[in-house]
Amino acid sequence: MLTPTLILALLVTTSVAQNDPLAAIAQALNANGLTAFAGLLPTLNQSAVGQRLFRTLLAGGKLSMFVPNNQALSQVPQDVANNADLLSNIVSYHVLQGNFTDPSRTVTSQNLPNVTIGRTLLNDSSFVQLEGNRSQVLVWGKESNGTVRILNQPNNTTVQNVTIFNDLGIYSIDQVLTPPPSFSQALVAGNTASPGLSTDAALALLNNTSIPGPDGNNVSFTNYLDGPTVKGFTFFIPNNAALQAAQPALASLQGNASAVRVLLGNHIINGSTLYSTTLTNSTSASGETLTFFTNSSGTYVSSGNLSTARITATNVLTKNGVVHVIEQVLVNTQENPAAASSAYNQATSTAPQTAAETGPVSSPTSTSAGNNSNTGSTNGASSTFKNALYSVVVIVGNIVGAAFIM
Repeated sequence: MLTPTLILALLVTTSVAQNDPLAAIAQALNANGLTAFAGLLPTLNQSAVGQRLFRTLLAGGKLSMFVPNNQALSQVPQDVANNADLLSNIVSYHVLQGNFTDPSRTVTSQNLPNVTIGRTLLNDSSFVQLEGNRSQVLVWGKESNGTVRILNQPNNTTVQNVTIFNDLGIYSIDQVLTPPPSFSQALVAGNTASPGLSTDAALALLNNTSIPGPDGNNVSFTNYLDGPTVKGFTFFIPNNAALQAAQPALASLQGNASAVRVLLGNHIINGSTLYSTTLTNSTSASGETLTFFTNSSGTYVSSGNLSTARITATNVLTKNGVVHVIEQVLVNTQENPAAASSAYNQATSTAPQTAAETGPVSSPTSTSAGNNSNTGSTNGASSTFKNALYSVVVIVGNIVGAAFIM
């Protein structure tokens, strides 16, 4: 385990002049009791990732850093603390480009269930595979008592205090942040931490659904989404109650492989990762229009004006996309392959050109960091079907795979 140190950390392998900006940052960390994190800086400097992180810190501009306190870092295994590459990538997930400190000197935060989303500096392909080589995001919100809580974490993680050092916001937190896992791991973790998500039936169904993998051999739908081929997706996954309620409608599709394939594709946006703050009218992987609207009862997604579902949980982050939970199945078996192909091609061609965010991730027309609706059109939506269709879906695995235009 890490032992907190009271010694000012050396930030480079040679001695540091008193006016070295990195030394000043270390002094600021030590002065605010974050001595264990300051003590990690020499290890970070041994990694190319860590050195890039230091260059970013020294380049100027506004940055924000969530810093685990000494107690949190004392729980980090020594083999992780001594692994410069691994440690540097984990620390990169704690640093955001931009100013996230509000005028009252607290962390900029929407009141839950609305959230604030920030783009971190983590973009190593072993940890994140989003479209356009984008870096991974971090999601947080403010509870009714004013506590800022970071979401998608295995342990309850809150901001303890805020310090401003020049243009760097230092936010002390009580846990080390964990980067988003694979699709299947995220759903398992979500169901364990928040039973209300109730997507285990959909996950079980995906585990038993075969589609062609990158090498041509059949793999489960889950393994496909977990793999390296899919880079950027948005999945609107029905919860258990939704699957149960849709059984009569879905039973009528039994034996209709084409209809099942289309229905799956109408739950997925392929090539675009749309968070709750960036939901915009899109084209699904089956080529149908997905539209979003919000009223007093919540935010809804509609598929081709034929089926509508309320979004009950948002921003379940994965290594290569995002999942939103819905309470109805989007029963739409219409398709437009040309529109689907065009939307995917547009998404993949424009993603690398998207400017890096230097503040909360939101749509250009968004008025808040909560759920919103827009009128633009980009890509498309997500999710699943029904226990009665298990055998049918397995049979039509090769067709289901066409829902992703790779």
